[in-house]
Amino acid sequence: MIPGFPKIYSILLVLSIRVLTAGANVMDTIHLNDYVDGDNDCDVQIFYSDITSDKQGSGRHSTHPTTISRTILQKNFPSNWMDVNITGSAVREVAEYRSLLFLRHKERPPIMITCATNVYIVVITTMKLWSEREKIFQNKRTFYNYIAFIFYSRDNTRFCVVPTALSRVQCEYFERTRDSVVVSFKALTSAPEYWILNGFSVTTGRGLIATRGNLPNLGNPFANDSTLKALVSLARIAFHQANLTILEIPIRGIIPNEAYISVHQFDRVNLIGSRQIVVSKFVGYKFLTCYTEQFITFYFYVTPFKLEVWIGLLAAILIFVLGNEVSNKFTNFGKSSFSAWLFILANMFEEGGFVPKCFEKSNFFRLTFGFWGLMALILTNCYTGLMISELNAPLRGNVPTIFQDLVCSKGYNSESYGKARADNLTTVWFQKHFGNFMQFWVHNGAYDVLRIPRVKRRPQPSRNCFTLLSPPNEYAQWDVPTYKFFTFLYVFANRFHYLGELRENLSAQTINILSLLDPKHGHEPESDPVKHNVPQLRSAVEAELVKCEKTVFISKTDEAWSEFSFLEKNYYWLKFTKGRDVLNPIPYGWIFENTGVSKIPRYFTFLLESGIHDRLEGEVQRRIYTNRKPAVEQKFDENFAMGLDTGITTLFELCAIIVGVSFSSMLGECRSYCGIIAVRGRKLFGVIFNWLGCK
Repeated sequence: MIPGFPKIYSILLVLSIRVLTAGANVMDTIHLNDYVDGDNDCDVQIFYSDITSDKQGSGRHSTHPTTISRTILQKNFPSNWMDVNITGSAVREVAEYRSLLFLRHKERPPIMITCATNVYIVVITTMKLWSEREKIFQNKRTFYNYIAFIFYSRDNTRFCVVPTALSRVQCEYFERTRDSVVVSFKALTSAPEYWILNGFSVTTGRGLIATRGNLPNLGNPFANDSTLKALVSLARIAFHQANLTILEIPIRGIIPNEAYISVHQFDRVNLIGSRQIVVSKFVGYKFLTCYTEQFITFYFYVTPFKLEVWIGLLAAILIFVLGNEVSNKFTNFGKSSFSAWLFILANMFEEGGFVPKCFEKSNFFRLTFGFWGLMALILTNCYTGLMISELNAPLRGNVPTIFQDLVCSKGYNSESYGKARADNLTTVWFQKHFGNFMQFWVHNGAYDVLRIPRVKRRPQPSRNCFTLLSPPNEYAQWDVPTYKFFTFLYVFANRFHYLGELRENLSAQTINILSLLDPKHGHEPESDPVKHNVPQLRSAVEAELVKCEKTVFISKTDEAWSEFSFLEKNYYWLKFTKGRDVLNPIPYGWIFENTGVSKIPRYFTFLLESGIHDRLEGEVQRRIYTNRKPAVEQKFDENFAMGLDTGITTLFELCAIIVGVSFSSMLGECRSYCGIIAVRGRKLFGVIFNWLGCK
């Protein structure tokens, strides 16, 4: 094998006698295997035009598979010839395509039929004049990194490699019976010496390039006084390994059709052809808040035991009470005021109960209630110990942990959508749950609503729903202050509205985002600053957040960690929590084009895997918050007293339950008296009715 090349190559061998010279005839027999023999690890694909088996001839022995496609350069040819008995020992598969690059269909977009990464294009032609050959080199290419032309001749054959920069075309004589295509590619292919960097600089009218030049002092990008951006520092380190220097020049001086690197989000990017991608991170939305709901509910009293224990306890009490009733009925104990359920209840509260002497001496009582006494002792002590531990522990609050917890209405879930989809009722389901939301965001115009004074807006944001705060946009839109997460929801709603087919296949995350479109969610701080500049808007958002009311702060993942560190440091008396999930994560990284044999993509990968990229990103975020002052200077009083708040109603609920159970028990025990009262009441009403009738 040749060092520096992959183990398996894909050589796309293009046989064309009519590339730019229509009507040319091949007088000499072209031996295909003369160009690929010896490269046994190659996948050879032959695209031919008007070449039959008698013109191909036989070459050296070949064992590699070959794919033959009957077309060339987006041009259709007659398909009346099909000869699979081509000379050679390799298994050859014949396939017909309409295009060298794409398979086109009337109703579908073009589909690329060949791999473009690490593919070596070899075009064999019979052009004689050098002026005609130069016309081939002028064709722009964006799909393949490696392309070469073999100018076939009986006397000598020239092998020319065409890099991205046409001025660096290199040729050499090719001996068909001795030389190898892969070896010739290795000898003539060179790395690009000119790179265009897109998305690394925001200077108007200027751009960054990497080229040969004096290597400057890189400096320390982690120094506090460094003004370099993270991406520029990263690019300098990577290109320094290739002895290239990054320069800032006017955009009009940038040479097109060169090696290219750009920063991209990979949600809507075209990755066909020879483009290489390096994913550096996933960027989405994350929230943080200091809001908690701290109060005691009835659930607090059933927390010590699991549901299975409570069911077993109630079943045991029911069995003991029924056993006592059966024993009293079939055993002659005489009249007694003994109540089994009161005795059981007294044991549960560690109190004694009255038991008649005659019943106390029976074996039934000794066996059943003796066992119950032991079980009640263990259960009571366990329950008391666990309750004391719960009361001494810090009071747990209802803290939102995922975006689903922020949804105002809890009725939108993937289960109901799955049922609607099974019944083919997705349109009805969507209109029922999200029709009003779309009316607000799309038809009415959410940005138009922001112009209306807050007290006159319809619908009004609800205080029972979370306020979704986020960083303000750097540039004002529609003359009103806007916020980043608000803009994200606005773009999402409009894109979703005009792509109606997406309703047929909604994911759980999409349903969650649609639920957050509820107009009951606010997106602005209550204290509207006089000047709508970014610092004042950010301070207003921060002041609203640290009130610890029903508000959350939503930002991109890299910003969320820095914001969390800043809030924890400056508001140390508050407890901030971060959400566990990430909303709408999108891969983010670099795209490399026309790289050839350059190692620049590999250098960027090394910087990512070594942790330098994350370290630079963290340094940039740290500098943003270095000189930032907290919006609220006052230190809140530390109050660790546990209040009941709305939990005071729990005491009345428990009292009402006990009174209700007691009243029901009284009706059961006094059922005979209740019957007598009912009969006498009926007679009394009859007498009154008859008397009124007589009158």
